[in-house]
Amino acid sequence: MKFELKYDKEEGLLRGKILDTFDEESTKQFFRKLKNDFNDEQRKYCILVLTDPAQGLPSKETRRVMRSEGSDFMSLWEKIAVVGAKPAVRMFGRVIMSAIGKGKDSKFCETEEEALVWLKKGQEETKKSDK
Repeated sequence: MKFELKYDKEEGLLRGKILDTFDEESTKQFFRKLKNDFNDEQRKYCILVLTDPAQGLPSKETRRVMRSEGSDFMSLWEKIAVVGAKPAVRMFGRVIMSAIGKGKDSKFCETEEEALVWLKKGQEETKKSDK
């Protein structure tokens, strides 16, 4: 597998680690796991950590699969923080996030601590608006 996904009960968010650049099949596996292993509440807030081998830009066909598979899930995510992305991946990621309507709900962070602070702020804002 080119990724790991697990729910962090203590922090109330989904943690993902991308281990290698996605191809079409790993992209489909990623979204299948999101759909089958986690409920809507668990998918609301997410930290994705990119390792060095995951910094390559995916192929055109893989990007097409990302857009089609990802558009269903993006509406379920409140906030997504990406940690460790290099400049080219950040630029590509911003384009993808904006294209699927999540530009304002995504952030590229230098550290997991920065990502957690940003996500916790989002969780608190959601709790306040739900009252």
